[in-house]
Amino acid sequence: MRYVEIFFRGIWALVRVVVALAAGVLPPGIARAAQWRAASWQQAADRLGLRLDGAFNRQAPVVLGACAGREFRIEASLVDQDGNGIAPTWTRFRLQADFVPRTLALGAEGVLTRVSTALGGEDLQTGDPVFDAAVRVGGKEVDALALLGPEGRAGVADLVLARTLPGGWGRVADGAILIDLPAEVSDPAEIEQALRVLVRVAGTFAAAGGELPAALARNARGEVLPAARRRQLEVLIRKFPEAPETLEACRWAAGLADDWETVSRAARHLGPEGVPQVLRLVRAEGAPEALRRAGLDQLIERMPEAELVPFLLGLLDDAGKPLWAGAARALGRVRHLAAVDRLLALAERVAPGDATTAEALAEALGRLGDGRAEAALIRWLEDGAAGVRRAAAESLGKVGTARAVEPLLVAERRAGLLEAAERLALRGAIGAIQARLGPAEPGRLSLAAAAADGAAGALSVAGGEAGAGALSAVPEVRSGGAAGDEGAGEDAERRRRATADGNRAKT
Repeated sequence: MRYVEIFFRGIWALVRVVVALAAGVLPPGIARAAQWRAASWQQAADRLGLRLDGAFNRQAPVVLGACAGREFRIEASLVDQDGNGIAPTWTRFRLQADFVPRTLALGAEGVLTRVSTALGGEDLQTGDPVFDAAVRVGGKEVDALALLGPEGRAGVADLVLARTLPGGWGRVADGAILIDLPAEVSDPAEIEQALRVLVRVAGTFAAAGGELPAALARNARGEVLPAARRRQLEVLIRKFPEAPETLEACRWAAGLADDWETVSRAARHLGPEGVPQVLRLVRAEGAPEALRRAGLDQLIERMPEAELVPFLLGLLDDAGKPLWAGAARALGRVRHLAAVDRLLALAERVAPGDATTAEALAEALGRLGDGRAEAALIRWLEDGAAGVRRAAAESLGKVGTARAVEPLLVAERRAGLLEAAERLALRGAIGAIQARLGPAEPGRLSLAAAAADGAAGALSVAGGEAGAGALSAVPEVRSGGAAGDEGAGEDAERRRRATADGNRAKT
């Protein structure tokens, strides 16, 4: 039925035009509307400092203007709701200019656009949560972010949400800024408001034009929202890392007082030049712990050791705990041997439940390779956190002595079947201690390589001539020795008993 109605309305419009042409005049109603719309458009254009393009065309009025020295053209046309021009029930305002990217697409978010985004469709984020929830952004990332600074977002929001144009539909597509308003607009106030919204968006786009690095840097400086500022800076660094505007923006951002995430990103890009700001970040108790730890990693890479070590030792003396673990690991990584005493002193201060610091200390002490750490490492074998126990076992493999074997065996026996990494670390530590003690001989510890009862990998205590209380490797035991060789039989029996008693690390 709707298409039938459209058909007859089109026939009626055609009949009116034919009659008018035959009479040589326009029908009275159309003549009055044409004269009235011309006056309305002239009045709106004058108020905004625009000008009509030549003779007024009722069907397609054209207004010309300029923003920031860059010209634009606004055309108006009548379209139906389907956009096919058959039944003119909507007025479309279209602003075209060379500073509107053809790839840019802006429109209001809706159910369909959200579904499209959920299915992987494009929707660039600006870092402004309110804007991003209301406006869908498509196109080239760098172009979109350059145009969508604080002023650009405000103008686009007015356009696509039709805040000042009830019932309107605003968008940016195909290199044009568009507004559709219901019915044929003839009220000068409505025409002026539609033109004003278009000119506002065009003005922000024209002002942001020119060099993209300069636009992004200017946006970053002008942002009041930290997330939007970081977004502008992130695109600027990624797309134009060596541009002078990028380096200058990073110097400015690295000096911010409270946006620590931006400080971290900017200082990291500045390299050695950003070290003072990284130091400021690491010292700031109000900064997020993750950023402070990341800052420590940057300092290790960039600071001379002569300056880094005193700074790290100072962090160990700090009453605050967040950076103890990072400082300990860093001292282990730079292998500052003189830090052992300070690390051992910190080990006495660590609370039982502070697994992060205990694990870091265990790793650092193992890297430094000082045997004085053995007692603390043995104590951590009984810690409640698997990571701490594993780190302690690995470090005992580096600094442990025969004294550590029994605690390692107890911990290995206690380790659950699911803690494969921990069991591997414990057995690796025992093997490393054995290797440091030298070849298997009386008084030494060893893992059995093969045994008649399947005790490969077991630990055994040597008896007989090996010496009282000695540890030794279990040789391959074979039955059927010489019947008259009593000493050999007793020795084999002792070895088998030793294997059975010492089979604590059996796999």
